[in-house]
Amino acid sequence: ESGDTWQDSVRLCAAKLGSHYDLFGSSLAADDLAAIINALGLGPSNIYGVSYGTFFGQVFAGRHPELTRSLLLDSAYPAVGETGWVETFRASAKDAVNAVCAREPACARRPGTSAGRLAQVVRKLRARPVTVKAPSPDGTIERVTLDPSTLADLVIDAGYGGLTFGALDASLRAALLGDWLPLGRLVAEWEYDGSSHPAGNGIDEANEGHMYAVVCQDYPQIVDMQASPAARPAQYEAAVAVGQGKTPGFYSPFTIDEFRGTGWWDLESCLDWPASTRYPSRSPTPPAGTYGTFPTLVLSGDLDLVTTTREGAMVAAQFPDSRQVIVANAVHGTAGTECIDGLVQQFVTDPSAVVAGAGGACAADEPRLRLVAGYPRTRVGISSQDAAARTVGDVILRIDLGPGEKTTTGHGLRGGTWRETGYGIVNITLKEVKLYDDFPVSGTVRWNVDTGDVSARLRVPGGSVVRRWNDLTDPVLATTTRVD
Repeated sequence: ESGDTWQDSVRLCAAKLGSHYDLFGSSLAADDLAAIINALGLGPSNIYGVSYGTFFGQVFAGRHPELTRSLLLDSAYPAVGETGWVETFRASAKDAVNAVCAREPACARRPGTSAGRLAQVVRKLRARPVTVKAPSPDGTIERVTLDPSTLADLVIDAGYGGLTFGALDASLRAALLGDWLPLGRLVAEWEYDGSSHPAGNGIDEANEGHMYAVVCQDYPQIVDMQASPAARPAQYEAAVAVGQGKTPGFYSPFTIDEFRGTGWWDLESCLDWPASTRYPSRSPTPPAGTYGTFPTLVLSGDLDLVTTTREGAMVAAQFPDSRQVIVANAVHGTAGTECIDGLVQQFVTDPSAVVAGAGGACAADEPRLRLVAGYPRTRVGISSQDAAARTVGDVILRIDLGPGEKTTTGHGLRGGTWRETGYGIVNITLKEVKLYDDFPVSGTVRWNVDTGDVSARLRVPGGSVVRRWNDLTDPVLATTTRVD
């Protein structure tokens, strides 16, 4: 059941759960898992968690060290020790945004830093928000308002992957020249999830309800969750006022109020959650006060702004026999590459050796992200052949953002439409698609997703283009998100 605000929806969820509202905490779930392990006679087990799974893994290991052979935490944040203020955001966002640019030679040669350009754009939007009409992944053109809060959301959610990091610096540079459309498209691609609703409106209600039954039970809050719900709003406003007075630059280049306008400021959601005497809301600390000495491996992507490397370090510091491996150019959820999958297998086989330093050297050498060179409004200085191929590449980048159906449609950045059909072999039809205002591209493209081979027969102003290239290996035209 949905309310007028997210806070209302969480309150209605608690009411719907009735007397069971406090039975969804991680501690009870960890005890349930322990009961299953014991019933099956499995004995000490390898506990492997990703994202919230790392939180749950810490709770399980803290409550049942005798059943924990090893603990592997990918994209970890601490079950104990944070304040609820998302305190690692400022430094982590600056580091990640700058690292993406610094690792790409052409971007690194530009004057200034990517974080500096982000701060400039934030100041412009603070003075005057901008509204643009931009293509979205669901095939529509959406009216998108750019303001500091929207930009903060965009930057944090870049930590989940997708196109944001690869296109962010180019979009910021375009915005500083007065062209807000590339940045608006990035926001539209983040806000719209391939249905006809903003991301979040179409998510299964039960999943959201379960999530907040955990959040309100276990996560740190800036109010006293043992106080009555009626008393908490005043506590909340007082805590925010203290934060604004003491640390106004806590989320720089965003103000605290701007950060409060994002989806990552979640400290109002639980204000109406009932107080429990049976299972009080609190961080699930280990009953013994400290964690056991089982081998613990923490994996952190250095571009993950959802669960940052600093949070991973906080977790590792709480476990006496631990090692943190920072994975270069990785976002939220580091597994899936030969390097990290091999390290995981090595850890499960011999956890003590890995904690002692064996394996994982390759994590520092994971391939960098490929960046968009820029978003010029015209193709001046770019050959017809390259401009046509880059237009196709811009479409290829966006095919995976759609609803995942066999046939999808979309719009070019500056006009025109495209249609694609197929999975392994994708056939694309372009109709007057514009990556540049003065260069509409029409024609057909065949893209082999597995091999990266692209063949295009295109009509462009002044003639035609017939071209083949590889989307994985071409040094100029490839769009793959990582570069070996």
